[in-house]
Amino acid sequence: MIRSLWNAASGLRAGQIRVDTVAHNVANINTPGYRRAQVDFADLLYETAAGGRLLLGNGVRPMVMTNDASPGPLEQTGNTLDLAIDGQGYFVVQAGDGALRYTRDGSFKLDGEGRIVTSAGLLLRLDGPDGGLARIPPDARELTVDSGGAVTCVAGDGAEPIVLGRIRIACPLPAASGRTPAMLPVGGNLFVPADGTTVVLHAPGQKGSGGVRQGWLERSNVVLADELVELITAQRAFELNSRAVQTADQMLSLANGIRRG
Repeated sequence: MIRSLWNAASGLRAGQIRVDTVAHNVANINTPGYRRAQVDFADLLYETAAGGRLLLGNGVRPMVMTNDASPGPLEQTGNTLDLAIDGQGYFVVQAGDGALRYTRDGSFKLDGEGRIVTSAGLLLRLDGPDGGLARIPPDARELTVDSGGAVTCVAGDGAEPIVLGRIRIACPLPAASGRTPAMLPVGGNLFVPADGTTVVLHAPGQKGSGGVRQGWLERSNVVLADELVELITAQRAFELNSRAVQTADQMLSLANGIRRG
């Protein structure tokens, strides 16, 4: 009966993790570029009894949390600095300490210095002058980003577009054959390569990387109907494990009562 209490308790913990994960996904259903999270579980080691004829389980434990890497739907916004990757890959952004991060969120803005930044102020990396951190002239007009990642504008009285830089798409690759590349979320719509994963920069639309679409945003790849089904399943599992705890507790009370009697 003590074993059943521990087994059911592990099921309660697993159910809580599933509900927490679903709640996190639903909360980010409107977050641009969000990747749906999911938890994988595994049964614990078995113990043998009755001379090896019985295998007694020890419950469940969470194994790993992964993110669904499939692209979300693209939505046309018409905003000049809204960019979406039509396919695989990530935008490369730079934090204040110079560290590189990767994101699918293309809702960019201009900071006070005319640089293209994320909503949190991280700089979009470009191939070009200024160390890859292009500055848009104050008198710029007709700012365009083509499918190949070229960022151009017309400034002043000029009629010819000026190339400010080119966006490169970061594509994760496994460091060794047979492994699956993975990107780990670190918050703020940002990702870093997991252990065993390297990042290679390609021109948009080349070597498996997606093209860039100006005036579009990638939405979350969370499907609300799927999350509701997952929530109901997790809730039912939690209720059943709770009932198992109650039953084991009642049996233990009966056994104690018989012993005292």
